[in-house]
Amino acid sequence: MVHISYCLYTTNSKLRTKVAEVLAALCVMAPESHRLVLMALSDFRVAHEERFRFEYLVQTLAAAVSEDADNADQDGFEWEYKTACLSLMNALANSPSSLDDRISLRNELRRRGLEDVFQALKMQSPPESLLIQINVYEDERHEDWVDLQERAYEMAQFKAEQDRYRRTVLNGGNCDRCGLYLTVFDDLLLCSQNSDLVNTIAGLGSEEEGLYPRVIQTLQQFADAASSTLNREESNDEDQEQEDREDNEDSDSHDKEEKEDKEDKDDQAEIGPISKQSL
Repeated sequence: MVHISYCLYTTNSKLRTKVAEVLAALCVMAPESHRLVLMALSDFRVAHEERFRFEYLVQTLAAAVSEDADNADQDGFEWEYKTACLSLMNALANSPSSLDDRISLRNELRRRGLEDVFQALKMQSPPESLLIQINVYEDERHEDWVDLQERAYEMAQFKAEQDRYRRTVLNGGNCDRCGLYLTVFDDLLLCSQNSDLVNTIAGLGSEEEGLYPRVIQTLQQFADAASSTLNREESNDEDQEQEDREDNEDSDSHDKEEKEDKEDKDDQAEIGPISKQSL
């Protein structure tokens, strides 16, 4: 792979075109081949003393096309190379499944001046195939930007929920367990920022506990704390119900004694007049 990338470093536009097409095809084949192409381009930077990765590709893309009529065939190959080079950049930037990886690669290309090159190319009456590659790059960039904004909005909403949770716990919760709840909640918030990690956690089994000890430990702490709190609350409810029953029994017993005392007094009151009449 590294030696294939070295073939880009030539003035032969036809050869460079074939190499760019091969590398672009490898990028879209599988995540592993995409990673290998990136590594090869990193080695290319070191071997040809580039300051930054992708610098040479962007420079060749920005190079002006000769208008000499004697070099008409060569000009055709130059445009063909530029189209293949843009196809390679699209494959590099659009192939990763992770939004963060795609944005990171586009930012790297932007720092090399790729977006400025787009404007220069559009002014040179390029072939339709090259304009299509530019439009693909810009459309994919826009879609990822929208996705990034939506994720930022969701995280802002989640942060607001976290703040409300903090206020609820600190203002009305049991201070003995506030620290534990807030620590666990913060850990879960950090995990939730990575949707891939959340999906992975959802499918974890006991055999994978060694791979994610911090995550498993955090979830277990949260479950244990919630279970302990629930059991404590249920126990308190049972104790309260028992106290209520005892209070009711005591009240009934007291009422019964008062009723018996009243009946005794009534009986004595009735016996008194009868005794006097007998005398």
